[in-house]
Amino acid sequence: MRLYETHMPWESPLYVCSIHFDLDSPYPGYTISKNPDFDWGRTLVDEDELCMSHSVCMELHEPGDDFWIYIKRVGFQQFELGY
Repeated sequence: MRLYETHMPWESPLYVCSIHFDLDSPYPGYTISKNPDFDWGRTLVDEDELCMSHSVCMELHEPGDDFWIYIKRVGFQQFELGY
């Protein structure tokens, strides 16, 4: 996450496809998938705790084409995986 925030804060690797509201909860749920416009072929350079540089290929972390996840908000800045 730190690598992504340092090098690509303007690009999101994930995409919110829909927002759901349950009648019995004041908090929404989110259906999230892989962002088709994100550049997964990019290689970034990261520096570890010992100040050594390492190349990280984003493609190694790319989720599959059928990647979907549901996340529920349960409070202020609090989330959990939904089912």
